[in-house]
Amino acid sequence: MSLRRTAIAPAFAIVTLVLLAATLTIVRSTSAQGTTTPTCSTGTAVPDASNNPGLVSDCEALLASRDTLAGDATLNWSVDVPIGDWDGVTIGGTPERVTSLSLRGRGLTGTIPSELGSLSNLQMLALYRNRLSGAIPAELGSLSNLQELWLSENELSGVIPPELGGLANLRELHLSHNRLTSVMPIELGSLSNLQRLWLNGNQLTGAIPPELGGLANLRELHLSHNRLTSVMPIELGSLSKLQDLSLSSNQLTGVIPAELGGLANLRELHLSHNRLTGAIPAELGSLSNLQDLSLDGNQLTGAIPAELGSLSNLQDLSLDGNQLTGRIPAELGSLANLESLYLSYNQLSGPIPAELGSLANLESLYLSYNQLSGPIPAELGSLSNLESLHLSGNELTGPIPPELGGLSSLKVLSIGDNELIGEVPTELGNLSRLNRLDLDSNLLSGQIPAELGRPRSLRTLYLARNQFVGCVPEGLREVPHNDINRLGLPFCSDHPCVTGGAVPDVTNTGLISDCQTLLAGRETLAGTATLNWSSDTPIADWDGITIQGTPERVAWLNIREGALTGSLPPELGRLSGLTYLNLRNNGLTGPVPTELGDLANLRYLGLNNNELSGPIPDLRNLTNLEQLYLSNNDLSGALPDWLGSLTKITKFWAWGNELSGPIPDLSGMTGLVQIKLQSNKLTGSIPTSFGNMTNLVYLYLHDNSLTGEIPSELGDMESLRYLWLHTNELEGGIPPELGNLSSLWDLNLHSNNLTGVIPSELGALTNLTHLRLHRNMLSGAIPDTLGDLDTLRFMWLHGNELEGPIPTELGSLTKLERLWLSENNLSGQIPAELDELSSLTAWRLSDNGFTGCVPPGLAAIEDSDLASLGLDVCEDS
Repeated sequence: MSLRRTAIAPAFAIVTLVLLAATLTIVRSTSAQGTTTPTCSTGTAVPDASNNPGLVSDCEALLASRDTLAGDATLNWSVDVPIGDWDGVTIGGTPERVTSLSLRGRGLTGTIPSELGSLSNLQMLALYRNRLSGAIPAELGSLSNLQELWLSENELSGVIPPELGGLANLRELHLSHNRLTSVMPIELGSLSNLQRLWLNGNQLTGAIPPELGGLANLRELHLSHNRLTSVMPIELGSLSKLQDLSLSSNQLTGVIPAELGGLANLRELHLSHNRLTGAIPAELGSLSNLQDLSLDGNQLTGAIPAELGSLSNLQDLSLDGNQLTGRIPAELGSLANLESLYLSYNQLSGPIPAELGSLANLESLYLSYNQLSGPIPAELGSLSNLESLHLSGNELTGPIPPELGGLSSLKVLSIGDNELIGEVPTELGNLSRLNRLDLDSNLLSGQIPAELGRPRSLRTLYLARNQFVGCVPEGLREVPHNDINRLGLPFCSDHPCVTGGAVPDVTNTGLISDCQTLLAGRETLAGTATLNWSSDTPIADWDGITIQGTPERVAWLNIREGALTGSLPPELGRLSGLTYLNLRNNGLTGPVPTELGDLANLRYLGLNNNELSGPIPDLRNLTNLEQLYLSNNDLSGALPDWLGSLTKITKFWAWGNELSGPIPDLSGMTGLVQIKLQSNKLTGSIPTSFGNMTNLVYLYLHDNSLTGEIPSELGDMESLRYLWLHTNELEGGIPPELGNLSSLWDLNLHSNNLTGVIPSELGALTNLTHLRLHRNMLSGAIPDTLGDLDTLRFMWLHGNELEGPIPTELGSLTKLERLWLSENNLSGQIPAELDELSSLTAWRLSDNGFTGCVPPGLAAIEDSDLASLGLDVCEDS
């Protein structure tokens, strides 16, 4: 190459000479080192690279994987660092190879590189407790020497690669707490050396493969918190070495296989929160090593097998939340190691066995909400380690045994809602650790013992709905959560109520307390407004106040559209007689006080149309609440799980806030008629539990960010009239089960990502007036069954990918007022039968592929897109 001489400045010439010199140096360096030597062979990562090509290959694979795996994290993998010092890397063997890669909790945010599948001598791969995403590479199935694979607690998605079934030496497979979907590959049943299989906390569906019953060496099987369905395969009873079986929180059906009783080494059996039916197999009584048996939250029936009394190592027994009947077996008193016994929320009857008093290690005894009868056994007073005793909600009779005063460890004594009689034993004052005492709703009488004021740890006290006389001991005044005001009794010392004429009857200590409470909160509530609340004005004349009952108490606080600009006073939580609290349409700001959760008699709470902020407080104790209105505020945070415990709720409005997170299981709201959660920031899927709400009429979930498929269970909501799920991010098909909603008036699913065909079953919605499926990705033909919707007034199907002709049956929709079919792939002739739609006032058919002409009756409707069709009007025949 020749250089053309030019006149250049001296400085530029110097720069050029320096660059030429540097270029020559680089060329000489490259020539000296060679250009084909692998990177891992030139540095210090593999010291004896020429004699260990396998380790060089491992080095290259890891370097190629580093950035993909690390994401935002940092790994010190470099050719300048010995591979034995690399983060998480272990080498071994002769010649040396990478045998272990362990990067637990290193903040990795990338994906799992397929190159890791080339680490042929790898025995352990541990990447758990990171934030890895994406799929599990099928190439990991090539790691023939792999013994442990730990990928739990990441954000992995997609399916479990069936290729993992080829890892013949695998002993540990941990994929729990990710976002894995689809069915479990049957190939996992080929992992003959597998000892631990943890897949819990994913979104796996389908049945448990019976092939897992062939894993003869399996010791732990964790599949809980998925979406597994079908019955449990009896083949699991062949896992003779199994010690831990956890299948809780799925959708398993059918009976518990009796074959599980043959798992002689089993220590933990967790089947709770499924849909299991039938009886508890007596064969489970043969599991002599069992320590934890959890069957709660199913639909099990029949009696508790007496054989369970043979489980001598059992520490925890949870059978609550089923439909068990019969008596509590006295044999359970033989479980010498038992620490917790949960039998609440069943239909058990008969007496409480006195033999339970022999359970010396028992800490928790839950028998509430059954149909138990007879007296409380005095023998329970021998349970020196007992911390919680729950017997509420039964039909127990007789007096409270004074022996319960000997339970020196007791923190909770809940025996309310029974038929207990007599006086409260003074011995209960000896319970120095007592935190909660619930004697509510019995037939107790006499004086409340002064000794109850002794336990300074007492935080919750319920004594109401009994027949006490006299006065309330002064020592109970400071108990934070109580129903003393509901007793109708004064404190034994003088009450410091300001009478001044507001409360004429000085003996009405409850109303005096209400008066003081309202005066204390007046300025906070009013803000710039004015309230006439004053000790000089009769309380019955106060703004918004209604007093009722005998003795009179404040029952209503109703100031709507009252220009209040303050905040909600926490003191309102002391109005224990309040049944109606309505402060909507004001300018209230600040949080909703948690103290409102103490208003146990409240039936109506209206706080909508204000400027309230913060989370929804804990209102789970408002068990009488029938209507809850929190809409059109600035509330934030998640919808709390406890909402499902408000069984008397008929209307719940929380729309127009900043609520986020998933919708919890609200199926406990068995009387719910309206639920309006639209216009928030809710995410996650629509709970299938809505299908259990057979009284629901309004379901408004629109204008959120909900994802997943529309649950088919919604088709069980027999009373539903309004189903509004539009403007979310829902996907999948429209469940044909929605055709079972015979009461439905309005089906609104528009502006989602729905695919598939319009189910022909929707033609069974004979009360439907509005069908709005537009702005989705629906395909296929318009079902001719839609012509059976005699009451339909609005049909909006535009903005999809529908094809084929318009069914002539739509001409039968004599009440139709709006027909929108534009922006699809429809074709053929516009049916002349549409001329019969005499009620039609507007239509849109453009952006399709219609041919022929437009029926003259349609053409006569002014509100249309006739001009955009490019078709002539048919001549009258």
